[in-house]
Amino acid sequence: EYQALAVEIDHIADQTNFNGNKFLGGTGGKDITIQLSDAASDTMKIAAIDTKSLTTKTLAVGGTDPKDATKNLTATSAPTEITKLDTAIQNIADARATFGSQLNRLDHNLNNVTSQATNMAAAASQIEDADMAKEMSEMTKFKILNEAGISMLSQANQTPQMVSKLLQ
Repeated sequence: EYQALAVEIDHIADQTNFNGNKFLGGTGGKDITIQLSDAASDTMKIAAIDTKSLTTKTLAVGGTDPKDATKNLTATSAPTEITKLDTAIQNIADARATFGSQLNRLDHNLNNVTSQATNMAAAASQIEDADMAKEMSEMTKFKILNEAGISMLSQANQTPQMVSKLLQ
């Protein structure tokens, strides 16, 4: 089982890649800064995780030669080698936990940005979707009131002229 675990750790480290770039056992990574909104100061930094140290060679499992990963264990070497393997598995689990927490941060920020976009779309829709029949009715009402006001003002201006004609 020890030999199988050591071989599998190397296999996973060698085969895991994204877009042709080795994910484990690669050259390390770079910090990533992501802008979360339209404000330039609203950013999130994702720290790079040192994945180049997650192979049996660098985790000191089975020695420095890949062939040593399948060496035979003796009664005296077994406890030390098993402890190394346990440490290697714990290091990999720690890296996975870090990846998971960073993924959760990104997921929460994605949900927040999606919610903001939905709210903005709803607000824009409310502004654009005015009830045209109601608005036309209101406009007609105000036009009629305006014309009635002008008509009353016109009649009010004619009354003094009629009185002055009568007095002449």
